[in-house]
Amino acid sequence: MTPEDPPKDAPRFLRDTVPADSDPDKPPTPAFFAPGDVVGGSYVIREVLGYGGMGVVYEAEDRELDRVVALKVPLVGDYAQALRREAQAMARVRHPNLVAVHSIGRHEGVDFIVMERLFGKTLEAHIEAVRQARQRIGVDEAVELLAAVTDALTAVHQAGLAHRDVKTANVMLAGERIVLTDLGLVLPEFAVKGNRAIAGSADYMAPEVITGSVRPGEGALVDLYAMGALAFMILTGHGPYPAEGLEDTLRAHVYDAVPDLRDERPDVPADLAELVTELLAKIPEDRPESAESLLWRLHALRIARPSRRGSAPLSVLLVDDQEEVCSVLKRGLLFSLPGIAVESVTDPVRALARCEEHPFDVVVVDLHMPKMNGLELAMSLFALPRRPTVVAMSGEATDADIAVLGELGIAAFVPKDARFVARLCAVIGDVRRKREPSIAPPRSGPS
Repeated sequence: MTPEDPPKDAPRFLRDTVPADSDPDKPPTPAFFAPGDVVGGSYVIREVLGYGGMGVVYEAEDRELDRVVALKVPLVGDYAQALRREAQAMARVRHPNLVAVHSIGRHEGVDFIVMERLFGKTLEAHIEAVRQARQRIGVDEAVELLAAVTDALTAVHQAGLAHRDVKTANVMLAGERIVLTDLGLVLPEFAVKGNRAIAGSADYMAPEVITGSVRPGEGALVDLYAMGALAFMILTGHGPYPAEGLEDTLRAHVYDAVPDLRDERPDVPADLAELVTELLAKIPEDRPESAESLLWRLHALRIARPSRRGSAPLSVLLVDDQEEVCSVLKRGLLFSLPGIAVESVTDPVRALARCEEHPFDVVVVDLHMPKMNGLELAMSLFALPRRPTVVAMSGEATDADIAVLGELGIAAFVPKDARFVARLCAVIGDVRRKREPSIAPPRSGPS
């Protein structure tokens, strides 16, 4: 498919307020439940909260648990499968920046899911309110918003899912929480290519989605493109390719040059503008490699802001007798977690001496090395005046070995497998998040 030849049913997916066969200025009248109806024996309908592309959301009272919840039902029966898929996806991923799902049910032939009731407003409404006041969202606030959404997206991707509909209307500002909502278009990563229907919202749609050329494993990169459009929307009040009609917008995503954010916002730092340009790259491989990588790059931007300067970077020492392993790990850590300091040593005796000279926050040790094995080195490190966090790694370790490591005070064990570098980056990222909460993405406990 090309922008010159969009599918006939494209508006059903792209006009994300109501189905295409409805009056866009008049939301459909809900024909399912009315105020006072008791659904599933426990939920008393209060009112309609809103409409999405595929569902109606109600506020309801849970009589059994005495709490207010949100009920979502499909607009038409054809969307019931997507609703069930959304509920299953939400149940798989627990994160403070994602909506919690309580249960799923069926009432008089109508499927429904029960979710937490969020109180607040959408990011879309917030941007519009700022625009009406003839103001713009500040750079610091924009980075905070992007980091929170990226944090949620990281959890979605780590669960093997692609969201496919990241946009301002699907981000809720609920008190201190910034919540990514509406997983109605979510798909398992392996199924993204097989789904040929155009899905999503025109302002945020990656070129490969429009042309039907998404390749296996690229679902996460589709979401990262949407993050670039989201950043553009937050900072300018409009998408990267504003146009009169739907086809013009789609064509621009595929063929037009990526706009320079600083043409409209000269106050945006060059590194943030460059990151947005990278996210909006036409070729998926030219975008950041993962949401986790994007998250830490946003953290680096937060540190670089004047109000964030002054704290020492997290320092990491890699200890492995193989120089190649140290080199690969160092590159991976510096790319995924910009702003940290990384050194490497191939001799465990020299590593101990280095730690005595310069206290490190984290020391990553291989368990099998000559002269001194990793466990011996770890015990020596624990005796230092400033005890570092020690992470062990090995190509060979049994469950019993790993249990013993935990009892001895080793913070984490990373197996040297195909996902070795990614796993270690995640472990170091968790350490950094705990050590430096001021640069971590906005987080709050589940409500």
